[in-house]
Amino acid sequence: MIKRKVEKEIMQLLKQFPAVGLLGNSKSA
Repeated sequence: MIKRKVEKEIMQLLKQFPAVGLLGNSKSA
């Protein structure tokens, strides 16, 4: 339950800051 809640919060943050998510994915890849 906690893990799912955290993932939901992360998704909301990514929606608020799509640029940060894209940069993170690019660096990871």
